[in-house]
Amino acid sequence: MSEQQTFSPKKWVLFNFIGWFLGVFAMLGISSLLEAMGIKDMQVSVGAGMGLGFGLLQWWLLRTSVPVKFSWVWVSVFGMTLPFVVLELLSPLSGEQVLLPAVCIGAIITGYVHFAILKPMLKKAILWLPASSFGWLSALAAVKLLDYTHLISTSNLVLFFVNLSLILSGGLLLGVSTAWALNKMLKA
Repeated sequence: MSEQQTFSPKKWVLFNFIGWFLGVFAMLGISSLLEAMGIKDMQVSVGAGMGLGFGLLQWWLLRTSVPVKFSWVWVSVFGMTLPFVVLELLSPLSGEQVLLPAVCIGAIITGYVHFAILKPMLKKAILWLPASSFGWLSALAAVKLLDYTHLISTSNLVLFFVNLSLILSGGLLLGVSTAWALNKMLKA
């Protein structure tokens, strides 16, 4: 790629939104593959799938403004997957119990290594750390709120729209959080 383009926060949010969907499909594919191999009831596909979805779409757009390599994607996949693997194999946690600590740890690992990738190229790269962590945790909070939507209404139609809004918000939350930081970094 020879020419750097101007960063578009709106496009970044859109790409993260699409990355959320790609992550869900990747998660389902990885989960099916693991189950076919006899590995069941593990949440590792959540980290791998979402890391792949977000990492791929973020890299695809970010490389037009900053010369990042494809390692951005691998960092996303491994950084989000490793905590799931470790917690599921070495802790007493299982199933959904793994989600909160694994995403928190994965957000820190992934955010830190992405920061290290950005640091030589961007003066205010440190902004990536809180923005990325906040984005991942906000997306997780939106998903976890699904457990409580039944308290809002007894109307299936209302619950459908509330749940759909929460499901769709994950990519937007990560996108908005990191778009703000990238915009600041690129203008510095």
